[in-house]
Amino acid sequence: MKEYSDIVDENGNLTGEKELRSVVHEKGLWHRTVYIYFYHIANGEIQSLPHLRSKIKSS
Repeated sequence: MKEYSDIVDENGNLTGEKELRSVVHEKGLWHRTVYIYFYHIANGEIQSLPHLRSKIKSS
């Protein structure tokens, strides 16, 4: 499965271009990404819940 990313400029504005994820990383092109962290507090301690990625993802 091919994964495409929207290309943005240095200010985060969409350029209207799309490129393969591998090409975006190879060329160091600006693109948007999201990180989401899940956690809960148990017995006064913060516990994070890991996100397991698909085995077929390169990174």
